[in-house]
Amino acid sequence: MRIENSALIFIFRCERQSMAVYMKLETRNLKLIMFHALL
Repeated sequence: MRIENSALIFIFRCERQSMAVYMKLETRNLKLIMFHALL
């Protein structure tokens, strides 16, 4: 049971971290799109 819980926590942390990186990339892409739209 403990092993399962730690695995779930590990997966959750990885997902949250990748989500944060994805959001950063998305905002950067949005900024680029907005910048090109202004030109």
